[in-house]
Amino acid sequence: MAERKFAALADLRRRAEPPPAEEPPDTERAPETPPIVEARAPEPAPPPVVAALSPEPAPPPPAPVPVPIAPAATVPAVIAPEAQKGRGRPPGKRSDPDWAPRTILMRSKIHRRVSIMLLERDDGPDLSELVDQLLTEWISRQP
Repeated sequence: MAERKFAALADLRRRAEPPPAEEPPDTERAPETPPIVEARAPEPAPPPVVAALSPEPAPPPPAPVPVPIAPAATVPAVIAPEAQKGRGRPPGKRSDPDWAPRTILMRSKIHRRVSIMLLERDDGPDLSELVDQLLTEWISRQP
């Protein structure tokens, strides 16, 4: 295919006329007319090349090289908590199986007042812990 591309360029160079030699100007000669270029039909595209499938199967991949493992005495079984790097947030109530989301109905005024009071306390419980604490106390007072 590359030969065809460059063959067209070579053909154009062959058609080009060489530059005129240094001749004295002749006033009696008629002006030269540009050469007539014939239009040619474009060459048909070559058929696509299809690779033949080989009847032989591909060789199997090489076997993995065994890696020596250090004895168990030199490898610590558990990494100390100080050496572990914390990633992301610490686990919260949603990941604790003792806590589950519940839907309750509560008056808006009460919710707003309790939320403001809990926000003012930096070390106080959040709303779910407060509700849990109050319900636990209520259960303990029941006969």
